[in-house]
Amino acid sequence: MPLAPTCSAPPRPWVGCGAQPVHRRSCRWPHRPERSSMGRKRSSKGFQWVREDQADDARAPVARTTHREIRAADERIMQIALDLLARTEKERSELEIPPVLLDALADDARLQGEPRNRHRRRIKSLLRSLDDLDALVEAMKRETEGERRSRELERWRTRLLNGTDEDLQAFVLAYPSADRSTLRTLVRAAGREDAAGQKARKKLFSTLKGAWTPA
Repeated sequence: MPLAPTCSAPPRPWVGCGAQPVHRRSCRWPHRPERSSMGRKRSSKGFQWVREDQADDARAPVARTTHREIRAADERIMQIALDLLARTEKERSELEIPPVLLDALADDARLQGEPRNRHRRRIKSLLRSLDDLDALVEAMKRETEGERRSRELERWRTRLLNGTDEDLQAFVLAYPSADRSTLRTLVRAAGREDAAGQKARKKLFSTLKGAWTPA
């Protein structure tokens, strides 16, 4: 009976490349180092162990937030805070804002210097904690559009009261749904200085508002 092949390499009590070496009790032929059960080293950047059946690109890259994105988000929050601070308390109360944020916005006016800077950082923190910040921004935009519409209507009313039939014709051409004869009657009545004239000016504004449509 032939003898089993033997290994000529000197005996080594410990083999393996993993974190926990494996004690080899007997030498096998041909002499090869035993592979660790931990797997192999990833060939990409960094030292990371993966399974033998996992490709180098199998693990999806981790999404990381850059410093530029963090700075842009902080500037956006600060701009929202400044827009809220520029409004009056009555205008802020019409928005869906938590009471704690309303109180913080009201306290900003009485602070100066570094205390105000710390207080505004608290306001930004409260804004970040809102469940739906985008809804608040949309509500603020709608308020801004409403104010712009009111200013535009006020300019048209002043132009019609101080202008001629050419200005009336310009408004009718810009907004075809307007009634020319009704506007002319209201413009003439609004020129009076009594209570009837004041009532006609209010009605003229509402009539312009009904005919006005955003571009």
